[in-house]
Amino acid sequence: MSKLVYQPLGNNWAVGIESDSPQEIESQDFSWYNHGAYNGTLKFMSPRFAYIWTSEENFRKYLYNSSLATLLGKYGNSLKEKVRRYARLLARMRFNGYKQESFIRKSGVPTYRYLPQEDTSGAKMSKDGIANDEESWKQNSGSYYVYDR
Repeated sequence: MSKLVYQPLGNNWAVGIESDSPQEIESQDFSWYNHGAYNGTLKFMSPRFAYIWTSEENFRKYLYNSSLATLLGKYGNSLKEKVRRYARLLARMRFNGYKQESFIRKSGVPTYRYLPQEDTSGAKMSKDGIANDEESWKQNSGSYYVYDR
């Protein structure tokens, strides 16, 4: 099973493909190429991770085209209009399911990742039923940004 992540960098987006199998990474690459999402080359960062360059428009078009191909393969042309609507819905759901993650450095700009350390949803009641002070919670918050240099 491959995992996809994306990183928007202005007009160009990087899409990362992570899998234990290099054949699965190449298969995913062929899918992106065949659906017209990009015309470049697959760039490996490790044996388990590779990425491609595309644009937001081509990324969304790929999700729609691949969803449409899957649904047409399953239901055929008998439900063509419904299949197109379902493909749009499936493409949006797939896009919302992918994680935005920084994995490429831009020159002069540090790459950062948000690292939540604990549930930081605000002031809470302690085990004894006493409300915690919001200001002290802010001072002891476990969330921070890690800057890679």
